[in-house]
Amino acid sequence: MTLLAIVLALVAERFLGVLEDYRRWDWLDRYLDWLGAKAGEDGVVKDVAILGLGIFLPALLLYAVVWSLGDILFLFELAAGAVILVYCLGPKSFYDQVKEFCASSDNGNQESAIWYLESILGRTITQNEARSLNRTMAENLFVLAHERIFALLFWFLILGPFGAVVYRALRRASEKLGSAEESKDSWVHQLAYLAAWPSSRLLSIIYGVTGNFVEGVAGFKNKGKDCSAYWTDPNDRVLVCSGSGAIGLKTDQDTLDTGVIRGAIALIRRSILFFVGLIALMTLSGWMV
Repeated sequence: MTLLAIVLALVAERFLGVLEDYRRWDWLDRYLDWLGAKAGEDGVVKDVAILGLGIFLPALLLYAVVWSLGDILFLFELAAGAVILVYCLGPKSFYDQVKEFCASSDNGNQESAIWYLESILGRTITQNEARSLNRTMAENLFVLAHERIFALLFWFLILGPFGAVVYRALRRASEKLGSAEESKDSWVHQLAYLAAWPSSRLLSIIYGVTGNFVEGVAGFKNKGKDCSAYWTDPNDRVLVCSGSGAIGLKTDQDTLDTGVIRGAIALIRRSILFFVGLIALMTLSGWMV
């Protein structure tokens, strides 16, 4: 069931671009804002409200509905799992956004390329990042592939739809809090970091297995000693360094064409397929259902 749900979700994500309008997360932002306002200025109370009422309780209720109806309706659990996973992969198609950036970059339209890059990242890029847009995109792809695809598949495999929903909501809540120094110690940030830790290490290893093994594993072991100092988050840094090594992207390369982005996308696709293949082997061997 888990394997079929993942395959169905990935096929839908790849080919049904019209899904963007049906899987927005604005409602969660508004709900979290409302909870934060009701909780007041106390950081602990706000964290408890966001985690308990904003993330875990809705996810548990959703899981209870899926589990209950799954025992009554044939294949309901499979269909519901696939639909929930597709929703969590949204709102926009990861690959379509990258194609739009590459088209702008190839045409020499830097303004448009910056717009697409900032749209993908969800923030304004720095001056340093703007000096080499293609490199910035390639490095960010290794992180985004984890956040928007791999981590969701990982937690769906471990905890089913509940795991995918909780992870997606945790990351959304963590992004809303921002990177301000006073918010880094919040329980939301800490849980989001811990939730990303195992899947980021696993994907880093898979980058090496499906790419340049020696350089990829070297990047994983060094954990960013020779990588961009921009990546301060340990989870992001290990992903960027192993991914960059796996496609042969050196630290002193700034003048790059979109070939490096296509190389990164090819590596990401191979890594996702490799992971799905592992799940298939575990399913066939009877280790999971």
